[in-house]
Amino acid sequence: MATDVAARGIDVDNLTHVVHYSLPDNPEYYTHRSGRTARAGKKGTSLAIVTPQDIGRIRFFEKIIGVEITHIKVPLQSQMYNKKIEKFTEKIMNEDTVELTDEMVEKAMEAFQFLTKEDLVKKILAIEFDKLHKKVERDDLNILGDDRRKRDKTQKDRISSPYDRDPKKDRDRGRDRVRERGADKDKPREGERPREEYRTRPNMVNYFINLGKIDDVYPVTLIEFLSSFTGITKKSIGDIYLHKKHSIIQVDKSMTKRLEESARHLKFKGRKIIVKQDSI
Repeated sequence: MATDVAARGIDVDNLTHVVHYSLPDNPEYYTHRSGRTARAGKKGTSLAIVTPQDIGRIRFFEKIIGVEITHIKVPLQSQMYNKKIEKFTEKIMNEDTVELTDEMVEKAMEAFQFLTKEDLVKKILAIEFDKLHKKVERDDLNILGDDRRKRDKTQKDRISSPYDRDPKKDRDRGRDRVRERGADKDKPREGERPREEYRTRPNMVNYFINLGKIDDVYPVTLIEFLSSFTGITKKSIGDIYLHKKHSIIQVDKSMTKRLEESARHLKFKGRKIIVKQDSI
């Protein structure tokens, strides 16, 4: 067990594995942790225990670091049982019985004399697997994660922040928000709201950022990116209007100074990022 301070300042030779019990907010910390296995030209394995709620952050890290993170599904309950039975029976077969007295064996045989071999095996397994059975309520723990990814795919252009919004209001408003800005930016397209109907929420400021759909970013990507590299909080980020080549992000007024100062040297995949106040 180690902190991020240890990941930066303590040298451990021949470290083969790093396990991230939880993902850091900043991809730089993730890189420092994982890099502990690569000292002196050596190689190792970095593992992360993640939940469906971490999928967006994983995608964000992949974009920033430029590395594809392999997804390994949680084993099925049936697979865990089979493996445990294999280990358990192997342990029984290799167990040394020299310390058992004849009296002890006879006492047990007398107690088990009315049980068939099958019944005895079932009871032994029941004792061994009782705790595991209570902890795991369903066979496939990956179902929730798959469902989450499907929802993310269908909602990838959703422009409301997932951290501080009423889901019902988002569904009502989300259909009308995304549009391109071009030569006819003041003229609404068919089925769109007029430009003047887009309103900034109270105490929020609109910011332009030169990242959009063409960069394969989503609202959650922008939230993670800005919170990690500028120091503004996730809750201070409001509505996000995702366009083809840029996005409009609403930020709480209390965070504008910090955002503007931190964004001066901001880069995404080596490209200079422009963040400036804008109006919708």
